[in-house]
Amino acid sequence: MLTLETLSVRDISGLFSKSAFSKARSYKSRIISPVRKGNRLTATVMGRRMYKVEVMVDALGIHAACTCSYEWTGHCKHIGALLLYWIESPHLFRTEPAEETQAIAGLEVFDAEIAPPTAPKALPVWLNESFADRQARTQGNLTRLLEMHTIATLRQIAAQRGWRLSGTRKADLVAQVLEQITSVGETAKAIYSLDQEHQQVLRALALHSSGDLAHKQDVKRTAQCEAPLHAHQKIGTYTHHLSEAGLAFPPDFGQVLIPPLTGANMDFVPFALAQYFPPLLETVVHSSWEMERSDATHVVQMADPLAIVRAVQNLLLLFEQEPPRLRPPQPRPFIEKYQPGWREWTYIPDEVVRLFAQKPDNAPGQSVALTVPPPAYALEEKAMQRLQSLGKEPAHLDFLYALMVTAGLLQTGSPVMPWPQARDEYLTRSAERQHAALVRTYLRMNRWTELWEVQRRSPDLQLKRQSGSIYLKPQTILDSLAQLRHQILRFLAYLPDNRWVQTEDVIPLLQSLTTQIHPRTVSAYGLVMHAKSWTLTWRGKELNEKNHEDWRHGQGAFFAAVLRGPLYWLGLADLVLAGDDVHAFRLHGLADLYWERVDALVFAEMVADAAAENQSAPDKETPLSVGKAGRIRVDPGAISAAGHNLLRRMARVVSSMVGLFVYRLDLDVVYKTFESGLTLDDLVESWQTSLPVPMPPSVRSQLEEWWRLYGQVRIYRKATLIEFGDDFALTEMKTVTSLDKAIVAELSPRLVLIDGDAVAGLVAQLEKAGYTPKLN
Repeated sequence: MLTLETLSVRDISGLFSKSAFSKARSYKSRIISPVRKGNRLTATVMGRRMYKVEVMVDALGIHAACTCSYEWTGHCKHIGALLLYWIESPHLFRTEPAEETQAIAGLEVFDAEIAPPTAPKALPVWLNESFADRQARTQGNLTRLLEMHTIATLRQIAAQRGWRLSGTRKADLVAQVLEQITSVGETAKAIYSLDQEHQQVLRALALHSSGDLAHKQDVKRTAQCEAPLHAHQKIGTYTHHLSEAGLAFPPDFGQVLIPPLTGANMDFVPFALAQYFPPLLETVVHSSWEMERSDATHVVQMADPLAIVRAVQNLLLLFEQEPPRLRPPQPRPFIEKYQPGWREWTYIPDEVVRLFAQKPDNAPGQSVALTVPPPAYALEEKAMQRLQSLGKEPAHLDFLYALMVTAGLLQTGSPVMPWPQARDEYLTRSAERQHAALVRTYLRMNRWTELWEVQRRSPDLQLKRQSGSIYLKPQTILDSLAQLRHQILRFLAYLPDNRWVQTEDVIPLLQSLTTQIHPRTVSAYGLVMHAKSWTLTWRGKELNEKNHEDWRHGQGAFFAAVLRGPLYWLGLADLVLAGDDVHAFRLHGLADLYWERVDALVFAEMVADAAAENQSAPDKETPLSVGKAGRIRVDPGAISAAGHNLLRRMARVVSSMVGLFVYRLDLDVVYKTFESGLTLDDLVESWQTSLPVPMPPSVRSQLEEWWRLYGQVRIYRKATLIEFGDDFALTEMKTVTSLDKAIVAELSPRLVLIDGDAVAGLVAQLEKAGYTPKLN
């Protein structure tokens, strides 16, 4: 086994280019402060600047890092100089105690630190931007696109659609066209008046215009998934006709959007226009599956949008009462200190050891395929067990945590604590608007992915990444998977609402849309790149997404996870399950929220249906009751945020379950409330305005007793007594100093008690005003 003691020139020469190794010899004389700590060497090497160099030799090979900017083949000359210096002069190294280490499966690791709670730097999007703001932005985008047309083109669009434009000013013409193309009726009439082939191309173009690049071959493939195209040889001819009808825009117009559709090579349908399209897939997906067709092996799960609203409310209260801790991160391998391609990634220790055993000279530039296992659930196991009644399964709880962090309702770090600013604003909103905020948060989540649960359910499916791709980060893959989710949601948003769809009926079209799991990326030079630095494999073989069975293992399983997971948890999809497969589904309100057609759903009927099927639904007739020992039983979903804030000023949560919280009146809590300046009358008045039932006599009598005893004995810490010479000095001092702000209590016209920390400042102010206070 290679060690520092056995290290030779032959062992290290292959780690460098000939040029770097040659220069390393001349840099030996530039070594400063060489130190050995166990199996590590550190030193400073003097080059154009002072560079920090570190080398580790272990059972996996030689690992090294330098603060210089060298990025060519092999290691830099500074690392080579340190290694040569050690081989030739080990006695010149100062020896220091080795760092404490641990090993997992023979892999040397160190514990990763968990950051303390940190509040978000900015307000969440749902709080910082109103529905009117979002509507104005999409209208503004559409207006800017229309302004890029010439007057002649605007008149041509109007003529083709049968409108009459009046006036000659371009701004007036744009306004008239805008009014027409944002009319749902007018847009539907224009779409359904197209011939069959143009409708096919429009559907394909709309599906592929999802923020990624729309390309001719992709649109043509999806369009021909329905039926062959015969009228025109080139797909661009069809899309040009759609653009002439105002149902699409030319590719170069994408530059006005954020983010721009850089690199697109054909016309596209912007979100601002698609918002007014009818359900484009209604005439394509012919399924009219009925519940009666389900058999005894099917499991039916009905959507309940209130369920996630209650769950989030309950978690916010529980996290405030007893903040859970995050699960300790996976221990980090020491080699990541020396190789950037290892940082931040999850890994399998045995696999890392095996790979390095096969390549003991693993140097920069050499790449190996490594499995990226799904991370452990975010919350520690004890917290998962305590909260399991609030989640349908562990994956559901993990999703709720990620959703609440993304929504800004929770601070990042451990222990997990609510962010009061966002939490209070969120809880003051109606249940429908709370639900809408959660859905919109899910639509833009990119730090959590459904793929993790797919992998947990199907261990044969693995994500592989190339270790030598130093620019590939975990977030790169998460962004790609978020884009895949976005394609799927856009597809579903074009389906009709409240109609059962058999999954098999949408698979052919969906497969043509999601064949490419790696979104095309654009380099800084505008070149489209198809990087395969990561792949999905099934039983060790890379998936070929064009193969139907491979697609089912990859994108097909991901599609099912979107339906079975977030869309069901958010109350947007009813499901019929056949084992782990989604046999059929029915959507509720996804299109309205996805296309920003409404601020929030009105789901009273959905909630009534869910309550009829859920025998454990809370009793809405008694949202709050008071039992023995000052215990207040409350349905958290039926109480306003103001009501919860009031209860938190009087009591603590002693137990919780779905739809039921039990508070208990608490002397310490009430004392702090009185100290904040609120009185008994304030609490009684707030109860009357914030809670749905009158304050029970038992609660009032207990509060009255605590209020009577409050303040009968007071102890002041760090207080200072000021005595004045006459009855008029106090009024004068308040005028010329900041005394009024420091007063704790006025005991008499000549005696006041002030905060002891304010003494020095008051003395300086008094002396400046010409007084000479006497300090005892």
